[in-house]
Amino acid sequence: MEQPRVAAATAGYQPAAPARHSCVYTSCYCEENVWKLCEYIRSYDQYPLEEFYAVFISNERRMIPLWKQQSGCGDEPVVWGEYQGTLTEGMGELFIENSLPACDQKGDRPAFSRPETKTKKNTKVQILKARLPKLERGDDLQDYHVILLHVSSGDQNFIYDLDTVLPFPCPFDTYIEEAFKSDDILLPGFRRKIRLIRADLYLKTFASDRSHMKDAHGHWQKPPPSYPCIETADSKMNLDDFINMNPKVGWGSVFLLPDFVDRYGRQS
Repeated sequence: MEQPRVAAATAGYQPAAPARHSCVYTSCYCEENVWKLCEYIRSYDQYPLEEFYAVFISNERRMIPLWKQQSGCGDEPVVWGEYQGTLTEGMGELFIENSLPACDQKGDRPAFSRPETKTKKNTKVQILKARLPKLERGDDLQDYHVILLHVSSGDQNFIYDLDTVLPFPCPFDTYIEEAFKSDDILLPGFRRKIRLIRADLYLKTFASDRSHMKDAHGHWQKPPPSYPCIETADSKMNLDDFINMNPKVGWGSVFLLPDFVDRYGRQS
């Protein structure tokens, strides 16, 4: 990441949220962290709430790679994904035409083998395989991620992601380049889609009873937030409607990642 370029992009921009360490945050509850950011922005009234959007990142397979995450390893991605049953240390093909360095990882994060060259239909491509740890039933990895988009009145939009190692907030183009990279390097099943919901609509409609974070025995897989569950008059749990990338389901608009980037990236 080029620090001077980021500094230039953020010059004159007043963050809409407090410093990262002062934000309401619970690990593995990104959808609620963003809801709380929206709530803060509404109450603080520094910017019109209509300029902000909750951004759900997922796909039909519900398995997505993101780079520059705090739970990542160096320059390698975190693969947010859902696994059913028991997964031994199998190899899942994720990437094409890519060559990230290997990373020895002993924790619960993905590590990657060195790329192998394979031939398919007389075309040589680079395959990067993910070496994933053993997961028991109920220890599913997250199948989505949620960030906040500020469509600024200036010439640069901004992303707020409490789980990234990138700046908070981060210029949109920098976040896309560093955290998303490009779908062109991913096999089709891992390419990202975006559900975009206006912040005011997100505050009115989102509800979660946090049941998705309990195992089959009713035990928390990750500690929940200390505040009460978010609910509406109509629902106590509709998280899946936001993760779902079917445009006929839920609220907001669904984009392919390239279309999202074209629409909100800096026009040059």
